[in-house]
Amino acid sequence: MSRPSEATEALSPDDALPPVEPPSGGFLLQLFIVPGIIVLVIVAVWSLFGRLAQTGSNPEDFVTQLERGGHQRWVAAWNLVQTLQTSGNEAFKSDPAVVDRLANILRRQRETNSREQRNGSMGPLVGDDMNIEVFICRAIGEFHVTNGLPVLLEVAKDQHENDNGLKVRRAAIEGISRAVANLNPQQIDQVPGLLEALVQLANDPEDGIQGPAAFALGVIGNDEALAQLEEMVLGGRGPDARYNAALGLARAGNEKAIPTLIGMVSPDPLAVLDIEPNAKSRSRKEATILLNALRAIEKLLEANPSADVESLRDAVEALVAKDGEKQIKVQALAVLADLKRSAKAGAKKPVTAP
Repeated sequence: MSRPSEATEALSPDDALPPVEPPSGGFLLQLFIVPGIIVLVIVAVWSLFGRLAQTGSNPEDFVTQLERGGHQRWVAAWNLVQTLQTSGNEAFKSDPAVVDRLANILRRQRETNSREQRNGSMGPLVGDDMNIEVFICRAIGEFHVTNGLPVLLEVAKDQHENDNGLKVRRAAIEGISRAVANLNPQQIDQVPGLLEALVQLANDPEDGIQGPAAFALGVIGNDEALAQLEEMVLGGRGPDARYNAALGLARAGNEKAIPTLIGMVSPDPLAVLDIEPNAKSRSRKEATILLNALRAIEKLLEANPSADVESLRDAVEALVAKDGEKQIKVQALAVLADLKRSAKAGAKKPVTAP
């Protein structure tokens, strides 16, 4: 057995540590080069997305994509609608040449779909083919020119065999509503057959067409349009048609909207909700109807401060007393305050002799 001093003397610092060797190429590759490549890839991808974000908001790019064709054209059409609905691009939205291009794309798409359906190579309008038509109709509605209205009227009056075809027709009428909201009355009068076509659509056998047509007539708001809306709120129509007709009349300050508005804010179950497939969609539809009615009452008061609104006040008071969504209650309280002020102002008016 060796003594401790002998063991200590036998060990040296060099014996306690492993031998020092220069780093290998593989070690340097793992330590520096691979992480550097990863960083460069991340920077390149980030730059690519930055360039896409810059170019992706250019509506001209989306129109060009639609003209070139391809299976994902509906994505370009959707992006175009989203871009046009944001602020800016005012010069682009006032360019009639762009609208002519979109109208040509829409007509060609519809001709292709129709031909394929006749040949049996395609069933009823479905999927991406429907989406392209829907989104182009909505895109045309965002422009501030009149030359897109004729093609939208063509689509709106066309008949399709299935529910997807009905969606395209509705999208065309909604596009018309958006378009006429961007125009002045003189421009609207320059579109031949526009009012007559909307009156015809307001009497279409499809309930799903009457409602959007009534809304478009309310946006136009001239005497002929209001006469049609007065007829529509009297009865014999579906709820959507009557409600949209009432909204249009209220915007013009027409008191004939009041009975239908009362029905819209009634706390009793609304018949229009029965067609909704589940509780979530019923709740969403009810909230939409109530908020639209409350905003319409405000428009009615703005356009016609002397309107007899006592019955409306009672209906809104009943809505306030009902448990419901906070947003609706807040809006209802504000409208109720307006109704009470309007009633007080009316009571203070002097009565003049006939």
